[in-house]
Amino acid sequence: MERLFIEDETKYKEKHLNFSILLDAYNRAEFKGLNSFVEEIRRDAPSGLIGKISKSIEKNKKNLNSVVLNLFVAWRISKRLYIAVPLAKDRYKKSERLGRLFFNREGVSNAIKLLELKGLIEAHKGSFNRETQKGHFTRIIATEKLQEMFSSMIIDLPKIVPEHQPVYLRRANKENINIKAGKHAQNAKPFKKNVDLINEFHSKAKWTLNITEEEFIQEYIIKKMAAPSKKKKKGKNTRKQTTYPPNPLKTKLHRVFNVDFEHGGRFYGIWPQNAPSSLRKHILINDEPTVELDFKAMHPTILYHEAGVECPKDPYQILDYNSEEERRRNRKSMKLLFNMALNARSKEEAFAGYRGKALTLGDKIAAGSRKKEWYTKAYDTMEKYHAPIKQSFGTGDGTRLQRIDSDIAEIVLLKLAEMNIPAIPVHDSFCVQERHEETLRKTMQEASEAVVGIALAVDKK
Repeated sequence: MERLFIEDETKYKEKHLNFSILLDAYNRAEFKGLNSFVEEIRRDAPSGLIGKISKSIEKNKKNLNSVVLNLFVAWRISKRLYIAVPLAKDRYKKSERLGRLFFNREGVSNAIKLLELKGLIEAHKGSFNRETQKGHFTRIIATEKLQEMFSSMIIDLPKIVPEHQPVYLRRANKENINIKAGKHAQNAKPFKKNVDLINEFHSKAKWTLNITEEEFIQEYIIKKMAAPSKKKKKGKNTRKQTTYPPNPLKTKLHRVFNVDFEHGGRFYGIWPQNAPSSLRKHILINDEPTVELDFKAMHPTILYHEAGVECPKDPYQILDYNSEEERRRNRKSMKLLFNMALNARSKEEAFAGYRGKALTLGDKIAAGSRKKEWYTKAYDTMEKYHAPIKQSFGTGDGTRLQRIDSDIAEIVLLKLAEMNIPAIPVHDSFCVQERHEETLRKTMQEASEAVVGIALAVDKK
């Protein structure tokens, strides 16, 4: 179960810092003997690293347990797989991923210091340059000493899955809302039931990548890091997004709703969702090649249908162009702007979101599109072009549409499960075995018609 890549016949084992998975929260109950294992590590440790009062002692111990479990998972997946550990304070806010997983920055930092002091990890300190917008998280990996300690343990790795509820409800600031009791618990019940059904079915399927570790490192890490960044004014570079190797234990879905159960609801949690589309083409389901189908211009089509007006053939091809390259860049820019305008609550908020995302896209988008002048003109052009639906821009209407597309996704996944067809959802697209392409297409169109009232167009990615 823990193997994700195909066997690497070259046995090339040189380590690379960016071959790493993010720090995560796993089910500690399945790691039998974890407490005694950690107590052995804590023995004779400096009090500053284990805490001096009961509250800090417990906090440090809990975080040390989690860090050790992360190191064990990485070691079982690949002997050269690092853990990427963010240590910036803002990463541990309740509204951020690590904060929602109950990690504590001081506890994690002390765990790393203690493990390094004991000679159990190799640690590479992270950094961030605000001028160039470049940086990297701290990386840690088990030393041979810790690996030898791990070798004596017999643990069923698939049971050490990331800890997630089947359904989350989040405030506007992304903090989790307690839905274990009261009206929220009652409202979440039917969603939980269906997520559990889908996960139970998917637990019998195997998802792997038809490439080797070395091919992944060469193609998605070394080449990507070597590619030049496009410079902005004052010498600032565009950001490069790290392509993390997928974590094969992330195979359970959960739904995330926004503020109430009428908004959001999309499925998250599985490793293929974070893989770039160029990597998803290598996915195998039960050792068979896959195909990915997606809904064409899903949100614009839904909005135009609600307005009673026919949707333009390509709602994102709005700007003029003089070459094929310029056409592609303009289209990508307008698609990004359209989606930001739907999800933002103001024109200014949309621009801030657009600029942030645009920094990672470099020369894939329209030249000069990160400038306020370009944005203002493009936004006005978009509103005129999409006059029948412009009332949805800058209002946060995107989360209402996400509830619609996630309900469609739920129907697709449940129908396919009934037909014994495992499927991987990526919001508005789905991957299935190639032999099920037409069944998937028909199921997607039927599901969209049931929810929206029209059969949405489906394309092959």
